[in-house]
Amino acid sequence: ISAVDIPKLIKSVDIELLQSFLENITFAEVSEEDFDLYSNECFVKLFTIAQLTLEYLLDVQDTLSVNLNSLAKKYAAKKRETDMLAKNLARQDAVVATLRDEIHYSK
Repeated sequence: ISAVDIPKLIKSVDIELLQSFLENITFAEVSEEDFDLYSNECFVKLFTIAQLTLEYLLDVQDTLSVNLNSLAKKYAAKKRETDMLAKNLARQDAVVATLRDEIHYSK
C-alpha cells in the first residue's frame, strides 16, 4: 500500500488495483501497535484507498440497482404479455372445444 501513487490511482481509475486491496483492507486487523510501526502518511494512504474502494462499491451498487429496476420493468411487461397470451389461448381453446362439440353433434 505504501508504494501506491494515490493521484495516479485516482487519475487512472485503476479498478483492478482497488479490487486487489479490497479483501486485505476488509479483513485487516489494525491494532494500536500498528500506529507505532507505520507512519501517519501510510495510514492516510490506507484510509484514502479504503475511501476510493467504498466509492467504487457504491457506484457498482448504483449500477446494479439501475439494472435491476430495468430488468424488473422488462419482466413486468413480459408477465403482462404472457398473461394476455394465456387468456387469448384459453379463449381459443374454448372456441376449439365448442367447434369440436358442434362437429360431433352434427355427425
